[in-house]
Formats: sequence, C-alpha cells, structure tokens
Amino acid sequence: MFSFQELEDTAKELFLARLGEEVSAIDPIVGVGSVNQVVRVMTHRGAYILRMNEGTKAQEYAKEAWCVEAVRAVGIPCPNIIHSGSENDYVYQIQEDIRGVNVSKLPPGAQLLSWYNCGKYVARFTRVPARGFGDQLENFATGQFSDRWSRYLTYNLGALSTRHDSLLDQGHMTMTQYDQLRRLLEGVAKMEVTIGLVHGDLHGRNFIQHYHRTYLLDWGMAELHVYPHVDLARLLAPGLAEVPPLAFTAFRKGLGMSERQLLKILPDIKQIHLLKTLDTYRWAFDHQATVPISRYVTALSRALAWAEKP
Repeated sequence: MFSFQELEDTAKELFLARLGEEVSAIDPIVGVGSVNQVVRVMTHRGAYILRMNEGTKAQEYAKEAWCVEAVRAVGIPCPNIIHSGSENDYVYQIQEDIRGVNVSKLPPGAQLLSWYNCGKYVARFTRVPARGFGDQLENFATGQFSDRWSRYLTYNLGALSTRHDSLLDQGHMTMTQYDQLRRLLEGVAKMEVTIGLVHGDLHGRNFIQHYHRTYLLDWGMAELHVYPHVDLARLLAPGLAEVPPLAFTAFRKGLGMSERQLLKILPDIKQIHLLKTLDTYRWAFDHQATVPISRYVTALSRALAWAEKP
C-alpha cells in the first residue's frame, strides 16, 4: 500500500489533470472497514470522495463502476462516479461526496430505516440485466460475467469425491466433518436457484443516510450468485456482519419477505453459504503463500457448524 503523502501528491496531480481543479484540502476517512485508501478532497468547486488502491484492483474498480451504473438505473441510490482510471501504478475513483452519516456510526435504533431501505434495494437487484456467474465481469456492454453456475457446482462437489482432498490431507477436517460436509452439499445440486446480482458486503459501514434517503456504497465484492441467499447469509451467518435482530427484521420487511418465507429457505441459505465458503477455502489453499489459510479453515468450520444447526 502507498503512503498518505503519495496519495496526497497523486490526488493533486489527477484532480488538476482530469477535472481542472486545484486541491485545497485532503482529509482521510477512517474507521469504516475499507480495504481502499479513502479521502475527502476539497477544491474550489466543492467536495469529492477519492478512493485509491493498487493497480491490481483495476478490474474490480471497473466492475464497481458497472454495478453503480446498473443499480442506479433501477432506482437504487449510489454515489455517482465522476471519473475513474489509473495514475502512478494506482487505480482510483472520484465520487460525489454524499453529505450524510455513515450508518455504522448511528445508534442501533437509528439504523432501522437504513436497513429497511437496504432490503427494498436488494429486492430490486433482480431487475439488473446481467448474465453468467461469479465476480469477474468480462463484457461491460452486455453485463456478461465470466463463470457458470454449473461449472462452479461441478468443481466444488467433484473435489469432494477425490481421494486426496487437502481438507483431510492437511488435517483441516476430521473424516466425520468431511462426511457431513459432503452430505449437506449433496442437496445443493438438487436446488432450483436464481442467479442474480448480490452486493456481498451489506453492512452499516456501506450505507450513508441522508435524511430519509439511504445510499449503498462499495460494490467491490458484488457478483452474480444465488439470489437472495448470498446476501441473506452475509447478514445471518455467525462471524460475518452479525446484524442485530431488529435491524435484520427491518431489512427482511424491506425485502418483502415474511418470517415464514425466511424460515422455509433458511436450510438452503445455510447450504449455499457452506458451498461458497468451501469455494473460498479452495482459492485460499491455492494461494496460501500470500494468504493465512487458518482464517479460511476457521470460516469453513463455522459455516459447517451453522449448516448442521437445526
């Protein structure tokens, strides 16, 4: 990652070159859990939000820009992306500065409207025209994502039938746990699923409340996956967002889902979450030189325990 001085120097250069505006002040924005470096930039014309990251995030930033345009088209408020590109081996986005309050900083009772609005937004995700599966957007004009649900399913279920699975070879699971994992995931192959846009990181830190209007931020983890199960699991599964019960109830009502409907699909939500966590573990195992594999083993064990729970 780069230093604040590098960010400040780059910001001054690109605002002058791209927007023709001189920077008068730069204030860091911290404490909202972002993996990007985020600052508020002041010029003589007003305030902007600048997000920067390493050049390897270029595809992710491009996908975010597509998501913002796509969801704004179906009536979901998001900050407008004014300009994006690369500078000095970094990628950046210049966004409008929404003058509101980050919902994570509000007391629980004051967050309920935001969560209700978020549920309404998730209900609109199905209106976004997109095809394929996964988190890699390959065609921005057609909304085509590069993977297929059938391949994803075959890969993950097929890997469980091999004799030398790293889960067992590395001692990451007991044979009893492994058999339970296979049993639970057999049901996924029989599910009738809807593939649609999911945000992937619904959390109060990714909402800005401006009077009665809620803005949805940070589409870096967005993908085409099983809808609405992935976003629901993110809110319900232990160790993830862990949304307070009243906030989740507000979200569920905004989504238009009754408690009875939720309970009916809850076993499927748990199994989809288990499958997704297993797939993430497979990725981490292949990249364990650069990522802490123990974190993903713990996440998989937690997902298995949740799926087993009645």
